[in-house]
Parts: sequence; structure tokens; C-alpha cells
Amino acid sequence: IVMSVGANSLLTKSGLQDKDVIRMADGKNVKTLREFLEIYQEINWHGKMNLEVIRNQQLVKVVLLLK
Repeated sequence: IVMSVGANSLLTKSGLQDKDVIRMADGKNVKTLREFLEIYQEINWHGKMNLEVIRNQQLVKVVLLLK
């Protein structure tokens, strides 16, 4: 769960919002922070990560900017 995003952060620029629930990252299911961080470390050099999040009971696709 995204607890809080800063006004000028990469999270905000990517379209993530407070209370979004990250379900998938780079096409892989994410159930824990550890799983998310492992995926992040694998693809950080790409500069972006495709996410699927649950927002207001709707599935939303977001491209997370990593740089």
C-alpha cells in the first residue's frame, strides 16, 4: 500500500496516489514489500517499471518512473 506520496516526487509524477495498492510490478505478482524491492532491483536500470494498482476498487495501470 502506498502510504504517502510527496508533491514533487517520482511517485506523484508517475501517477501513483496515496492508498494505491500495488498488485503487479513488471508483470509479476507482488504480495510483499520484499517481492517489490527484488523486482525493483532487477529492472532499476530500465528507468521505469510497469505497475498494476488497485485504486478505489478499480485496476489501474501506471508506469513508475525510476529516475
